[in-house]
Amino acid sequence: MAVSPFAKRYRQVAFWIVFGLILAACTAILLPFIPALMWALVLSVLMYPLYRRLLARFSKWKLLAGYRGATVASLTTVTLTLVIILIPLFLVGVGLFAQVGSVTTALAGETGKPSFDSALRQLDASIKPFTDNVVGDFSVREYVMEHQSEIAQSLRAPVAKFAGQAAFTILTIVIALLSMFFMLRDGEKLKGPALELVPLKPSQTESILMRISETIHAVFVGTVLVALIQGAIMGIAFAVAGVPSALMLGVATAVFGVIPLLGPPIIYIPVGLMLLAQGNNTGAAIVLAAGFLIASQVDNLLKPFLIGGRVNLHPLAIFFSILGGVFLIGPIGIMAGPMLLTILLAMIEAVRAWMSEPPNEEATSEGLSGLADASS
Repeated sequence: MAVSPFAKRYRQVAFWIVFGLILAACTAILLPFIPALMWALVLSVLMYPLYRRLLARFSKWKLLAGYRGATVASLTTVTLTLVIILIPLFLVGVGLFAQVGSVTTALAGETGKPSFDSALRQLDASIKPFTDNVVGDFSVREYVMEHQSEIAQSLRAPVAKFAGQAAFTILTIVIALLSMFFMLRDGEKLKGPALELVPLKPSQTESILMRISETIHAVFVGTVLVALIQGAIMGIAFAVAGVPSALMLGVATAVFGVIPLLGPPIIYIPVGLMLLAQGNNTGAAIVLAAGFLIASQVDNLLKPFLIGGRVNLHPLAIFFSILGGVFLIGPIGIMAGPMLLTILLAMIEAVRAWMSEPPNEEATSEGLSGLADASS
């Protein structure tokens, strides 16, 4: 039975409508798991060299030959990722939560009020020479005591939100590790069908994948890892110097270490000057020496050595991509933002290459001959 042109077109339109609806539904289903999938992707790229070494070693054993070797290598890589990266981050998060909670409790006046009150009095005494010349009669203690309920409430809100998201964070980590396992084990099998869906030349697609991998490694090593090292150094220095909430200040140092032009000095210089004003010359010397001589030099010494010429992104572009990624999808945006920016720049280069390609002479000649035949 012959199909009319109208029915044929109707079937095509109906197919694409159904396809669009199914695609939208599948996208909506996957949206809650995007952070977990991004974590899995980033961790898979970072740990892939380790996976390849383990696979090469396990493949030599007859018992783990073939697919079983890939399974064991992937499982081992995921376990090492959990031990090396995720568990330390979890412990730091627990410690940070405890310190922020203790500060909130002290502000609320529930426990530890005498020590907190004495700390405020010492702070007032140390900054009095500066405040008298700048703002006149000002007391940090009086301001905190007058507004302690508002300050405590403003701190409790993020703390409560953090505690409420703990279960979801654990679920995200579990899904990320499970996805990472399959990405490592079955990545080579899934790579071919995935590349067939990309409307680019295989060489261009491979080049984009290589740039994504280089960007993830460069941003992690040159930005995240360096900032974590700086935060760890200053956290130890704060603890040795006897600074309260040393872990919280160390985490703040690591956070500011990601920001260009600011970096760790925005934390350790005020802390060092505060210790100096309080008469703690030894503590001030420890903090400032660790900051200027070690933490600030880590960025200058390690970043060129570790990154080299891997990525050509401008530091300002990296900063905005990291900040936007964090605002959009949370902490994984630190890695996902620069990765997405790299993909965008690679796609722009592909479009520019298409536009700069000369027209196909054979197609042009065929078109001109056909046009001549039609006119005759």
